[in-house]
Amino acid sequence: VLLAIFLTSGASDVLACSAIGLAYGCLGLVQDYTRRTSSDGSALKPNVKYLTQFVLAAAYMAWISFSRRGLRNLTLVGLPFGLTLPLGILYWPFGVLTMVCMANGVSATDGMDGLAVGPVAMAAMVLGALLSSSNDSLAVLAACISGSCLGFLRHNR
Repeated sequence: VLLAIFLTSGASDVLACSAIGLAYGCLGLVQDYTRRTSSDGSALKPNVKYLTQFVLAAAYMAWISFSRRGLRNLTLVGLPFGLTLPLGILYWPFGVLTMVCMANGVSATDGMDGLAVGPVAMAAMVLGALLSSSNDSLAVLAACISGSCLGFLRHNR
């Protein structure tokens, strides 16, 4: 992530994505720490975890709405064959729910076998390729995430 911030000269998109990723990572660290240090092995309470995830996702969606104020196509979702789905006001809760579900999906995958880096690396590679034509700075971030995941894969035992 630091390499992506350096290569993109601190682009606001990269900083925002890095900040939300760091926040979700810190939440995971707190959950792991509470699981290890509690006497009964219980982790962070699910309602606290999900509330924090929803607040973080809502803050990120708020940043998107304020930083992209002039974009008319922000709430349009692209579909195959050139079709678009206008979500309107449903874009914001859909975005928050997507972020929370994706974070928990990665967490569940990593908890099962510790190899979430494989799917994350592939997803980041594809995302970087898709973003290369529309947002160079986020494509660089996706490439850096993919590369770091692949580098970590060798040492994950």
